[in-house]
Amino acid sequence: MLIDKSPGLKNAVLNLPPNEKDKLLLKLISKDVILLSQLEHQLLEDDSDLDERIGLIKQEIGKKIGYINRYIDSNYNYSAGYLMMDIREMNGLVNQHLLITKHKLSEIDLRIFLLESVISCSAQHYFNTPTRHNEKLFNYFAGRIKYILEKFGKLHEDVQFDFSERLNGVLKFAHQSGLKSAMEALALVKEV
Repeated sequence: MLIDKSPGLKNAVLNLPPNEKDKLLLKLISKDVILLSQLEHQLLEDDSDLDERIGLIKQEIGKKIGYINRYIDSNYNYSAGYLMMDIREMNGLVNQHLLITKHKLSEIDLRIFLLESVISCSAQHYFNTPTRHNEKLFNYFAGRIKYILEKFGKLHEDVQFDFSERLNGVLKFAHQSGLKSAMEALALVKEV
């Protein structure tokens, strides 16, 4: 139930003594991990902490890419479906980072880093030829590129310049691989 639906409760809470409100607030905050992280970021961290957060996410993506490489190199039955699940998991790390920090530049940096990492690992062969087994992977990957391009288009030109070379590398790979038809279906550019 939202507090706005019960004006009596809202007024009662607002009229609590300050120490009671503080206890209630701390109790509520401690139950919401995301809110706790958001407050920690807003109230206690600075730019160096943001850089550290970005570095930790890149490390986690690197670990996951290492895991993918080990499974593929050991001839384990690692499919395009598993790769898509792993990409989604890594993408979730970036989503959580954005939810906590609301830092749009690091979001784009991390999303490009994620795609670069995937296309440079042992899983690259999954993008060679479209089949019914990797169609969902292709559509998902192209969708991630489309999402980045939409965010990229809203950036200032100077900031776009900082990301353009890396994004062009991802676009070049996508248009020269089996992803080409998925990219064309979404009418995605070949270069930014």
